[in-house]
Amino acid sequence: MAEDNRAEGQQAAVAYRRISCAEFESLGAARHPMMFMYVEELEFYAALDGWYLGVLLLDKSDRDYSFAVLGPDPKGAKRWIGGGDSVKSIDDARSRLTALLQRTASGGKRIHEQD
Repeated sequence: MAEDNRAEGQQAAVAYRRISCAEFESLGAARHPMMFMYVEELEFYAALDGWYLGVLLLDKSDRDYSFAVLGPDPKGAKRWIGGGDSVKSIDDARSRLTALLQRTASGGKRIHEQD
């Protein structure tokens, strides 16, 4: 029998996977068309069978990294629900992105209202 070394109340990590840009788009990612003037999308991720998405971005002006986690709004479009910017290394940005994606997905499938 496997031993569970998690602290009390700690949830198991949710699996995620790297996906293609085409799959990211097919899963309903919403983007503002102007964003492509400022950032370049580098990597795409999905958790809970695409219920939550992640994207790693390069800021074209200062060459640092950003990331975003997207989740479904009431109409089913995947919109920004969390992220970060001004990260100096791609490895750090990727670690932060995947950690946020796992934390968000560990709460289960939810609809996220837009303000």
